[in-house]
Amino acid sequence: MSRLDSTNLSESTKNSVVYMAAALAWRHPEVFWPVKLNLAAAGVDVKVVFRTGNIWTRDYMPVRTGEVLTLFKYKTTKYKSLDVSEVRYNGITESIYASPIVLDGGNVVQSFNWVIMTDKVVKDNPGISMWDLQSLFGKGLIIIPVEPGDDLGHADGIVKFIGPTEVLVNDYSSIAKRDKRFVKYQKDLENILRVNGITFHRITNAYDKWDWNMSEETFRQCFPDADDYNPGFGYYINFFKIADTILLPAMKISQDVDAFNCVRKHYPDCRIVVIDCSSLSMEGGLLNCVIWSL
Repeated sequence: MSRLDSTNLSESTKNSVVYMAAALAWRHPEVFWPVKLNLAAAGVDVKVVFRTGNIWTRDYMPVRTGEVLTLFKYKTTKYKSLDVSEVRYNGITESIYASPIVLDGGNVVQSFNWVIMTDKVVKDNPGISMWDLQSLFGKGLIIIPVEPGDDLGHADGIVKFIGPTEVLVNDYSSIAKRDKRFVKYQKDLENILRVNGITFHRITNAYDKWDWNMSEETFRQCFPDADDYNPGFGYYINFFKIADTILLPAMKISQDVDAFNCVRKHYPDCRIVVIDCSSLSMEGGLLNCVIWSL
């Protein structure tokens, strides 16, 4: 790995600073401003990433690997709005190291002892071994399969740690009524977690509530900034947590209540703030995708 230039980095406080893209403020002000104001009220400093139309800061910002920050290679796509070549990181004092490994931050879900990724990391990096990744992160590695039909393969839309060896996982039962592949996927996912000694609890998923009959042509007209024809609608598991504050996405449907109750059950001591993400979700991601923290 090579050292990156850090001449523009200034002081920040670990676990009290988050980053969002400036583009999010004008594309989805209904998300940006409630997030910014609620985090500020919780004592969190919200900084802004400029020089990119890519709102998914989680994917292209550095990732904590052991005691250092690592900037993985962000895979370029055909969508110009996702270009991050001009991004500037302001406010990070730690050294940032560059890795040749192709890996989005959204495909890294960690606890103190474990890191979970989908097998997309293997497909994007021929020849990479589990040992390589375990050594880099300094903890146990669990590889889970990519969801059926998902090209991005991000683990943060599948699992969320709620303890050192305890996670939330999507309840795919409603999706499985439309797509039978998810019956096997749920079983395989939970078996992998069980074998590795990870306790899991299901959280509501309402992906089946978006308009599946919408053609891709119509979808592109309605959501020109979406990267894939694969919305994140109903993926409540992609909530954002920092300290004792949780920002929970809402879709403006009845399942919002079920998701809220589930999160409250597993985080009884946290303040839960509900953010309308019904429009944001159609671009392919939710709150954990657009907020980056150390």
